[in-house]
Formats: sequence, structure tokens, C-alpha cells
Amino acid sequence: MMISDKLLKKFERYKSRRMGGIELFKFEINLLIDPETRSFYKEFEMLWEITEMHHRNEIIKKLDRFHHALMNDPENKLFSNQIRNLFP
Repeated sequence: MMISDKLLKKFERYKSRRMGGIELFKFEINLLIDPETRSFYKEFEMLWEITEMHHRNEIIKKLDRFHHALMNDPENKLFSNQIRNLFP
């Protein structure tokens, strides 16, 4: 069975902590009593974590490239030497 867009949006709001009040209460009760929704939510959480990990890794790669370019720029040797002296 496919997850509806409406349910996916609810999952996103819940995971992002943008759900509150009665909607939050009803959603959490539904997770407790409906095994299908609970199962879909667990799958959604796994995909969410994988996506976050991928984005984290991409950001780390970009920062590493930036750092390498900055510290190895022949035109800014003075700057890179000053940084190296700050953090021996």
C-alpha cells in the first residue's frame, strides 16, 4: 500500500516538531492504535535519517573542499600561516 501525500506531510510536521495541540494528540494516539500507520512512520523515520545523513556528509565534503582550498591557496599564504599558528 502507498502512503498518501497527506499522511507524509503529517509525518514531516510531526518529525519536524511543527505539530501541536489536538492534531499532535490525535496523531500520537493514531500511532499507538494503528499498526499500519506505525509501520509507515517507522519506514518514514528510517528514510528521514538516511536523508539527513546524506545531507550531513555532503556538507562535510563541501567544507573539507573549502578548507583545503583556503589553506592551500598560494595567494593567501600569510593567512593560512596565521591560522596554523592559532591552532598548532
